[in-house]
Amino acid sequence: MYLVQQLWWFLLLAFLLGTLLGYVMWRTCGQRHVQSGYQRLQKDAEERISSLEKERDRFSNSALEAEREIARLKAELDKAGGTT
Repeated sequence: MYLVQQLWWFLLLAFLLGTLLGYVMWRTCGQRHVQSGYQRLQKDAEERISSLEKERDRFSNSALEAEREIARLKAELDKAGGTT
């Protein structure tokens, strides 16, 4: 009976130590995994933002060129309409 009692105490102690060790490993390894995932997502977001800024600049330049062309065509229409 004494050996069975001792066995239960050792099993309980092994379970508690295993749980504690598993928790510590989960916290340290899991935290690194979360941080690396966060850094990867942040880098991806920065790349997307820079790509969107380039597209915005390109569309802005296109809009300015279109406005200049509209102004030039209006001036030509006014000139052509004034001579007839």
